[in-house]
Amino acid sequence: MSPDTEPGPDQLPAMRQATAEDLPGVFALLNDAAGRLAEHGVEQWPARFERDEGWRARRIEGYVADGHLYVGSDDQGYVATITLSPDADPDFAHGWPGGPGDALYIFRLAIAGRVTGHHVGDHLLAWAADLAARAGKSWLRVDVHRGNQELHHYYERMGFTRVGTVVTPSRRSGALYQRPSARLESSTAR
Repeated sequence: MSPDTEPGPDQLPAMRQATAEDLPGVFALLNDAAGRLAEHGVEQWPARFERDEGWRARRIEGYVADGHLYVGSDDQGYVATITLSPDADPDFAHGWPGGPGDALYIFRLAIAGRVTGHHVGDHLLAWAADLAARAGKSWLRVDVHRGNQELHHYYERMGFTRVGTVVTPSRRSGALYQRPSARLESSTAR
């Protein structure tokens, strides 16, 4: 698939490491996703992700600088963003079976609302599991908002298993999910 084509039901746009020039698009994707969560009454993310000097902006900019944030786009703009870090969230690191070392960790996965229903997220998770396997990691992991049951069910449908819950004061996340890393067929790997 060309990156200039809107992804169809069985396609993922070509993913690439984000650069500082992608940050406005990344923040726009995150804001769009945060708005859709809020519309459904899910208080998982802030109402807006701002490019300010706040901790969220600094963390996102750091992931770009470290090469851990990825974007996919088509001729209409950004379609997806995901951060894949070798480092677990320190608040939840102690909750992972076998320790936090042998995994890539998903942070801030967001899909453009215009491609909702095209299974882009499903393909993005398969791509991420492939990236974890290529990095020599056994697991793809994510800590999920403890109260977002719909998201729990989604990750379970995508092959993730809940392996624990960590409750940390002031944090709503902490439902820990993992799935084995797995190589994609070479014809679909990007």
